[in-house]
Amino acid sequence: MTSYFKQLVANCIVCLVGITACTVTAPIANAWQGELADLIERSEKSVVRIEVETLNGRSQGSGFVVESTGTIITNYHVMAGAIKATAAFPDDSKYDITGIRHLDKSRDICICKIGGIKLRTLKFASNMPRKGEDVIALGSPIGLSFTATKGVVSAIRKAQEIDDEFNGQWIQIDAALSPGNSGGPIINTNGEVVAMSTLASTAGIQNINFGISCIDIEAAITSTSSQSWRPLSETTGKLSDEMEQKPAADGIIKPTTIPQARIAQYIQEGRDSFDFLVKGFRSESQRLARDLKEIKQGTPIIPNDVDNGETDIIRYTNIKTRTRKWYFRGESVKRRETLRVERLAQEYSRALEKINGENKDEALHTLLKYFGPPLNVRANNSVGFLTGAIVLHAFNEHDVIVIYENVPLVAYVDSTVGLYPGQELTPGAFFVAGTATIPSYRTGSTALTVIQQVPEGTIRSAVLGIEDGLASNSGSGFRNENSSGKMADNSSKSKNSDGSGLFDEPSSDAADEDDGMRTWYDRSGEHSIIAVLISKNDTEVTLRRKDGKVIKVPLTNLSEADLKYIKR
Repeated sequence: MTSYFKQLVANCIVCLVGITACTVTAPIANAWQGELADLIERSEKSVVRIEVETLNGRSQGSGFVVESTGTIITNYHVMAGAIKATAAFPDDSKYDITGIRHLDKSRDICICKIGGIKLRTLKFASNMPRKGEDVIALGSPIGLSFTATKGVVSAIRKAQEIDDEFNGQWIQIDAALSPGNSGGPIINTNGEVVAMSTLASTAGIQNINFGISCIDIEAAITSTSSQSWRPLSETTGKLSDEMEQKPAADGIIKPTTIPQARIAQYIQEGRDSFDFLVKGFRSESQRLARDLKEIKQGTPIIPNDVDNGETDIIRYTNIKTRTRKWYFRGESVKRRETLRVERLAQEYSRALEKINGENKDEALHTLLKYFGPPLNVRANNSVGFLTGAIVLHAFNEHDVIVIYENVPLVAYVDSTVGLYPGQELTPGAFFVAGTATIPSYRTGSTALTVIQQVPEGTIRSAVLGIEDGLASNSGSGFRNENSSGKMADNSSKSKNSDGSGLFDEPSSDAADEDDGMRTWYDRSGEHSIIAVLISKNDTEVTLRRKDGKVIKVPLTNLSEADLKYIKR
């Protein structure tokens, strides 16, 4: 491969499926006027928007009908990983994609089956196009309806000129391609398919886009015509999207040390505005109660007119009546969100009661755990409280892209387990750690502001003066509030003993119980931890926390309910 094309491919995205809204494509020139409009109107009746569901989320692409009995063509990378997919036509009719006949990664071709009959088809051109011929790219960019862009054939390329791992012949065009065009047809002035949109340029390289040729697509259809259709679970569902630039397994974001001075500044802001924050905390608690009521009345089906195909939860607000309606992608999503918000609302209610009965430092610690000075994402190296952030996409073990105040952010969190699109990220303190470049074939390379979750124990340590450490495989697992960092005696039964990071996790859910995880409480009943019992003896128990750390806790520091559990 030439150095030019190596650089070109480095700046290409293997088309065009993603979670961000695309820009409006350039209008088609006036050249053919009515004839061109008629051609597009006829041709787009055979074009589909493909909505894909994978284990990692949802995405969209395009495709087109080649056989009236329901055979459609799209890209390999559009369907890779698909456990469920649907094809939507411009007239709003939809069909499930029920089978796969052929997958060719090197040419980026996938042959699919839908349930429609007597469908309009597109014909293939009998010859390869010539350089300079007019072409139109049809497809469905995300967030928009079916679109068309006009251009010319720039060149006919051999696969090796583009990438060593590709095969076949590729048509280079200058027609604009946007996220969602991937898998859509590129047609000539006769309405015949000359190629399928596959590669689009980014990073400042404009008007250099590619499609796999009609010769390669038609050959794939002919050579596999006698093959049987196989379900997605046996084909695309077993594929990982290897064409995507995947981040490192341990995550894109590397957690950094949060300066103690920033933590101290955040806490001082909390002290200075304590009364104001309490008032805001009450309002937040009331909002959660209101949300919970609305969620319970929500609908487990997302209507087509509000469905963006990207999120599992949509909250629709009627501007005129100021009423809100919640929609969920299925009963299970509604049930999970109901339980999450119900649990959070209960925590907020209990916290408000505690604030009124605690001393100043304890009240400040409780308040900052649930509601603190707001996060300013434009202030680098600052700490603030994040609430109202909506999950767009969770990936790896710790990385999640969220929308906060209409700004996309990438956050480092304790765990991405259980996060799904449309859900509100659990509120908490975050540190603005700078920016990170997120590489993806879906959106190109994008620089996003990075925020990093502040461990709750760090806030507790700074407010209460308690060291946030673990007794590594020995000791009590607790630290006495008045011990100045020294380990408390194993026989200590002080009501003021603190879990110092051990007994401060949220309540367990059904999934935790199924894994043997349960919520353990200290003798005071004020601190808890989710852990599984590993072993016990006459003086202590050995527990494994959700983060994998193993601790030992004296029996004298456990609640009566936990002691009864151990005896069973």
